[in-house]
Amino acid sequence: MAILKPGLLDTAMTFIIPVFNNMPEIPSESPSINSNDFIQENQNVYCNASNVNIRTGPSTSYEVITKVNNNDKMTRIAKGKQAGERWDKVILENGIVGYIYQTYVTETPEVPEIPEIQVTGITLDHKEIYMQVGDTFILNAEVEPEDANNKEVLYSSKNYNIATVQENGIVVAKEEGETTITASSKENEEIKAECKITVVRKMEDSEIHFDSSLNINSLEISGIDYKNNTVADIKQKITTDLKIEFVNNKNEILEDGDLVGTGTKIRVLENDKILREYTIILYGDVNGDGKINSVDLLVLQRHILEISPIEEIYKKAANVRKSGSKPTSVDLLLIQRHILGLQIINQ
Repeated sequence: MAILKPGLLDTAMTFIIPVFNNMPEIPSESPSINSNDFIQENQNVYCNASNVNIRTGPSTSYEVITKVNNNDKMTRIAKGKQAGERWDKVILENGIVGYIYQTYVTETPEVPEIPEIQVTGITLDHKEIYMQVGDTFILNAEVEPEDANNKEVLYSSKNYNIATVQENGIVVAKEEGETTITASSKENEEIKAECKITVVRKMEDSEIHFDSSLNINSLEISGIDYKNNTVADIKQKITTDLKIEFVNNKNEILEDGDLVGTGTKIRVLENDKILREYTIILYGDVNGDGKINSVDLLVLQRHILEISPIEEIYKKAANVRKSGSKPTSVDLLLIQRHILGLQIINQ
């Protein structure tokens, strides 16, 4: 009644609350909370149950501040080591600091960092291609190392009027002439490989005929008789009015008595222009000399051991199983059995 008489209920009153510099963001603990009962840390955790209380202190006798639910994220800043019922001190994502019973806390598993493995090289399965107007060809790029993080390859043509190239390595011959296709690493465009493209007139398949004993796959020829593999032997199996010549893997023209081996090219020419170029694969002939012997075993062994890698066409010849994968020690054994006459390689 004393307040009503002077009319103080309708009087505005101002309360001044002092704020000091460098005050901590987290309120000081109650004197009844023993800091020795906790291990200070900074661990990401989450709640593993629903409707769990967050309290002002490490006991059910303390006031409930808020509640958390299953999978709610928190940061544990002090892990309880009390005897019996243990509590953890946590900061919620909304900044609230409080205590949660340790049973309802699960540590967030650490995600291992994926090491950054950079691209060191790019190779193309062909260094030079002869195409006819209108033809398409898939140019495959291999990025090294195999476990590089970014293996994306960018393709480009020096002259898109001669030949275009798509993002997946498909080359399309547009008109007669020469150009260069470049495959570069998207991660580092300084790392690249090139393939020379020569486009000539459209040659009809009817202009050349191969004996049925030979296997023609795109521009690769296999099915060669390893006992009768001279230039003269192969010429007898080709019928054409066009000029043909055989060149070895050193780009040297071969004579009729020379052996034909892996990497030997059969060129079909008109007015000294190459209309088409085929590449020979003699399975088991890993070094391209037209023979299958211990030298091939050594070359393949050094390739498998990564001492001296071999080019793509020789990898195909070494893969005598024709599995489409890289040559392995199994192929090494099969070549050895062929040399010993135990199991002849099927060409």
